[in-house]
Amino acid sequence: MARAPQGATGYEVRGADGADLTAVNLHDGEELRFGGQERVSLSAEDDGVTTLTGGSTLRVRTRAGWGADESLRFGEDGEDLWPAQFHRVQALTVHHTAMATTDDHAADMRAVYHLHAVQQGWGDVGYHLLVDPRGVVYEGRHSGGGLPIFRGVPLPGLAESVTAGHAFGFNHGNIGVCLLGDFTDELPTQAAQDSLVDVLRILCALTGVDPSERIEYVHPDTGAATEQEAVARHRDWLQTECPGNAFSEVFDTVIRQRVARGLL
Repeated sequence: MARAPQGATGYEVRGADGADLTAVNLHDGEELRFGGQERVSLSAEDDGVTTLTGGSTLRVRTRAGWGADESLRFGEDGEDLWPAQFHRVQALTVHHTAMATTDDHAADMRAVYHLHAVQQGWGDVGYHLLVDPRGVVYEGRHSGGGLPIFRGVPLPGLAESVTAGHAFGFNHGNIGVCLLGDFTDELPTQAAQDSLVDVLRILCALTGVDPSERIEYVHPDTGAATEQEAVARHRDWLQTECPGNAFSEVFDTVIRQRVARGLL
């Protein structure tokens, strides 16, 4: 075991395929555990401190866990159709798929993947994480590394997310979380709402995004600035009905305020 140099703000642990890894925080004595091939875990303090130890745990069903066909990400010549790019996280955005779900939510995930990767020609899922009606969280966009969403271990204010495709013109440094289902006329299940709150709360702690604030989102390529909610709905960025009229009407109270209260 190698000890991180004094003054280091983060470290990355890698092992052979199938290996069980444990990253130990030698400062506080807590542990950050990464599971096997079917699930991974990230831990963060709910008060947004800079370590990733203790507090809540976000369990994500990996792409392997929901049966992603990774060949869809590559062209006939083997080229990556959507190479990973990373930018510092500035915002979180909530969506719905606007598609009916089935009793097999892993199959629902594969349907979204096929729609985005093949039918729309993107080469991958446009969302970073997705949540099913039972509250199970799924890994979306391929990050190119060992962790969902991030390049390396995320640290508040420094975390970099892989660029996805969920808010045209505002995708860089914007984490997209999508609920499976159509919430035009009905609300997500309570399990989905609760899971979404947990996901957003932990992502805020990992990245340093303050869900109670409005931000000035700055496009890293063009420098264009846009004032926006730090935790936003898709329709806050663009003219769209996403994440559904019924859900959008209550979003501030049933989601955003709950996320903020959990970080006080």
